[in-house]
Amino acid sequence: IEPLLRKLADNPMEETGLITPFNIWNQMFGGLICKNGVYFISSRSGDGKSTYMFNMSKGICRLNRVKCLIIDTEMSVDLNMFMAAAAEAQVNSWYLRTGQWIKNEPVKKQVIGSFTELDKYKGSIYHMYAPNKDVKEIQNIIKRFHYNFNFIICFINIYLICDNCV
Repeated sequence: IEPLLRKLADNPMEETGLITPFNIWNQMFGGLICKNGVYFISSRSGDGKSTYMFNMSKGICRLNRVKCLIIDTEMSVDLNMFMAAAAEAQVNSWYLRTGQWIKNEPVKKQVIGSFTELDKYKGSIYHMYAPNKDVKEIQNIIKRFHYNFNFIICFINIYLICDNCV
C-alpha cells in the first residue's frame, strides 16, 4: 500500500468523486458520488426518494457536466416531471397537474419563471419508469444508457412494500 499512498501524496486531490450539491457530503466524503456508480434509494412511499434523487441528479449534472439516469419503480415519468417542476417553481404540484397554475397570477409567474432553469437539464437527467422490473432488466437498462453516453450516474428508486423491513 505504501507505493499507492506515496503516489497519491505526490498529486493530492481535493475530491475523490463527483461534487454533489450537498456541501456537508462533499466535506465528509470528498465527493460521495463515484463515477459510473449505481445508487439504490429505498424507503416507504412518500418519504422523499424521488425529490432527493432529482435534487442530487440536478446538482451533479450542473456541477460536473455529466448525465444521470433515474430508474423509478414507484412514480411515472409524468408524475416525476410534475414534482420536479413544482419543486423548481416552488408551487404545489396540484397547480401543475390540473393546469390551474395559469389562473393564479403569482403561481403563473413562478411557473413561467422556472422554465429557464428546467431547460438547463434537458439532455442531462433521464428518467425511466420501471415498475415490476427484475434485476436483470434493470441491469440491461443501465448498460444501454452507459453504452450510449459512456459515463453515467444512476439512481434507482425502489419502493419498499413491507412494514418491518430489516
